[in-house]
Amino acid sequence: MKPKILDSLVSAAVCAIWLAATAPGVLAQGLPLAEQRFLRALESLEGRNAQPQAVVADCRRYFGAAGDVDQLRLVMAGFLDVPEATAMRAFCGALVEAVASGSLPSATVGKVMADNDEVTNAAAFGSILRQIYYAHRRGSSLLTLRKPQP
Repeated sequence: MKPKILDSLVSAAVCAIWLAATAPGVLAQGLPLAEQRFLRALESLEGRNAQPQAVVADCRRYFGAAGDVDQLRLVMAGFLDVPEATAMRAFCGALVEAVASGSLPSATVGKVMADNDEVTNAAAFGSILRQIYYAHRRGSSLLTLRKPQP
């Protein structure tokens, strides 16, 4: 029987490879419209101008439109140790909380989306995965307790 940490590390590696492979729509002039919208939503969290729940919904729509969302769902279920049925909600909730809390700059996510070279972005991939993992383990306190700003 493999230790649970080994399963998480394998899942993280698979997730990093998946993230690198799912940005094929990146144009030489910049990100496609769907990625730009998603990044703007994440950036709005940093200025506390967005409802975290709305950005979670944007995240789920964005990743749900990806061709191989089933693979991401499976990887995130293993990585975050959640049922497959709730993996995308957990993944998006943790990503949004990590950005909203300031532990993961939206610019790091944007860098990975703009350049899907897993070698040059290895540190950024690792940072994203680490912050998603920690945000998930902390729980979704920001998502449930944070009130909208006027």
